[in-house]
Amino acid sequence: MKKLFLYLSICYTVLSTNVCAEQILYNPNNPEYHNQRYGFSITLPAGNSWDIVESESGDGITVQEDDDILALIYGTKAYMVLEKDFDAALAEQKQQFAQISEEKVDKNKVFALKGKDKQENLLYIKCFYNKEQAVILHLTVNKKANPAQLIFDTFIKTTEKSFKVR
Repeated sequence: MKKLFLYLSICYTVLSTNVCAEQILYNPNNPEYHNQRYGFSITLPAGNSWDIVESESGDGITVQEDDDILALIYGTKAYMVLEKDFDAALAEQKQQFAQISEEKVDKNKVFALKGKDKQENLLYIKCFYNKEQAVILHLTVNKKANPAQLIFDTFIKTTEKSFKVR
């Protein structure tokens, strides 16, 4: 019962932070985002008209372009609060996929999953995991985006090199 209450509290916090979120102006000359709370940074692909919103809690950002691209880049302590280890975090993220085409795992440190979700949209999840926190990049590209695969590959290529946790 205690774990259920914690889980519901975390869900409420995550959902409520979107209501009070802060719009960030995207600067194509400096497309880098730094998160002080969780100690991560990421460079977004240039040449896009991103809508970027930072959560009021400072957990991270939502990056969106029309209905084509949605990226959630954030830190969390939810796995630690719920006493989920690396394998449980990996298993939970795998549930979001209908098909996994690529899986990279550096045991107990980082994992990256690439494939399609249940609606056949392109899906990529990368998670840096340690005993204190997890930092996650969750990218979805609409299957109807033109050209979806190129958009997906470009976003991953840019962010894979730049996504770092202190």
